[in-house]
Amino acid sequence: MKGPTKISDPNSLFPATGDRPGTPEDILPDDIEFVIGAANAKVRAGKLDDAIRMYMFLAELGPFNYRVLQGLTNCLLMRGLFVQALPFATLMVDLQPRNPHGYYFSGLACWSSGHHREAIEDFEIVLHLKDEVKDLSILTECEMLLRHLRKDTGTA
Repeated sequence: MKGPTKISDPNSLFPATGDRPGTPEDILPDDIEFVIGAANAKVRAGKLDDAIRMYMFLAELGPFNYRVLQGLTNCLLMRGLFVQALPFATLMVDLQPRNPHGYYFSGLACWSSGHHREAIEDFEIVLHLKDEVKDLSILTECEMLLRHLRKDTGTA
């Protein structure tokens, strides 16, 4: 049985030949959307490692595409690669500071990595940006996690 992909080794994400098709200038927005759709299909099929490889390829070509970073971060979190997800979540926050998803993903990564005070800060920001949240289950989850984190850390 094949072991998990080592995300910290970017060379493991591409074919052994090292060929990386295209350059950022060759990739059109429609191409990116097509690959995002294919990566999402891999996620739905439970093939997270394949989806991560696809998102990593896109992130290499266009490291500031928010949707690519969102998909990659989500996959890394689903795979339990919390430490690896955090830099991508941070970049999401840097790119769109009014979008709560970056803070939500950062909070999940921090919480799962034992950085509870940072997770509290991130989840509080999500609640502060509640008018921007389209998925109300995120708000409910942040409220629940905040209650637990505050109890565990002894903060009000």
